[in-house]
Amino acid sequence: MDMKIPARVPSKKPFPIFQDSYSVIAIGVILIGMLILLVGAWSYPLDQQQDNGYQFSLIGNLYKNGEYISYVGIYYYALITTVIHWVSAIGLTSDENVVQMSAIFVNTLCFTTFMLGAYKSGGLLFREKRTTLFFLAIIAAMPVFQSQFRYVRCENLILSLSSWCLYLALLIKHNKYRPKQLALLLSLLLAIAISQKITAIVLLPTCLAVLLFQSDPAKQFIPAISILFTTALLSCTLWFGHYQFTGVPFFRHNAVTHQTEDYFHKPTPDLFTRVNPVDAWKKPIRNDQSDSFGNVLWLDLYGDYWEYRYNYPIRRLPRDHEGYAFAVQRARFGLLVGTVFFAVCAVGFLPNKKQITENESESRITIEKRNLTVSLIQNVHLRYPQLLWLGLSVAPIFMLITASYAQAYDPGIFGIVKWEYISWSLVYWLVPSLSLMESEEGRRPQIIRILLLAICSAGIYQSIY
Repeated sequence: MDMKIPARVPSKKPFPIFQDSYSVIAIGVILIGMLILLVGAWSYPLDQQQDNGYQFSLIGNLYKNGEYISYVGIYYYALITTVIHWVSAIGLTSDENVVQMSAIFVNTLCFTTFMLGAYKSGGLLFREKRTTLFFLAIIAAMPVFQSQFRYVRCENLILSLSSWCLYLALLIKHNKYRPKQLALLLSLLLAIAISQKITAIVLLPTCLAVLLFQSDPAKQFIPAISILFTTALLSCTLWFGHYQFTGVPFFRHNAVTHQTEDYFHKPTPDLFTRVNPVDAWKKPIRNDQSDSFGNVLWLDLYGDYWEYRYNYPIRRLPRDHEGYAFAVQRARFGLLVGTVFFAVCAVGFLPNKKQITENESESRITIEKRNLTVSLIQNVHLRYPQLLWLGLSVAPIFMLITASYAQAYDPGIFGIVKWEYISWSLVYWLVPSLSLMESEEGRRPQIIRILLLAICSAGIYQSIY
């Protein structure tokens, strides 16, 4: 009797994501970005970083005396001092390296937390895992993120919380899990970020915009209002606790209370509308573009306009110095990469005629059944859903403008507000283009992938200095 040999069932690969070349490249870029971040953080001693005296005093007083005197929230510095205690107790490193090693550990933890939040958000924004990995690779390779997490700055904690705030807002928007508990958790994270530094308040309108900009915004009015008031209540509670512990009002900024006459200026409106790429190409070094908001943002995105990654001020070098010429070359290359970045973003923001046609009938029904405000939001969402990601930059830009007009503007350096809040939001401009890669077939998605890979490669190159 003949025995039949059963057909062999192909085994399911445990890591199917590695079968896709784009995913492998994206993972490689993420790992390289992490390595560059760690090496760069260790290569720049704390005494060579910006505001090093101020940072050292905060950490030293908190570690040695248990005292903390600053308008900035304590959470980030408390994490560093806690790690210092642990490292010192273990005897893992010498005294002169304990602070830097502890800071690197906390910054790596913040960066990992941010990337995990972005990964979870990508799971709701994109259908394919490789698109999410592409998104993370772009973040890991962006010099503006590399600059942020290399140094001791309280904004690191704010940024690590921002991706999780966005993730929770998306969960509530899509009615995932328990919306009431998620709203409370979102309010708590927002309050912690805002009480770390007041400029983090830009996260609140950003999350509310994510909630309300959808096909049926009326369903999210009550959750949005509850998040607004709960965040305000928790923030005030944390601000009061901060004042009781430090004796310093939370709203007192050193640049305002101890500022010189350099800050007693008001900008002209054309400061925020003027963009001159020719001038940016000719004079790309810090303070040379202090009269143009657009040029500064353009140069800093894939360059280093604020000179965070240099251990000496480029702007003070002679024009014929080798270091100055090198910085100009890098800045101009970053300007070109930034141009490609904005071009890829623009592709995603182009009107989708097929989408508009499919939603046209639903839009007419909406106008008949809803009030004017709800109808306006709903119909804009149906026709141009990609505008949400463009709108995420509105709050930080508005904050920069209002702060500049509130006598916090120095025409020599362009204000005191951290530009990183705007640069962080720009990475989300790529969401429509990344979604386009999933929804279309043909040449255009392939071109987008190639350009994104080129942007990642250029970002890695720009980060290695």
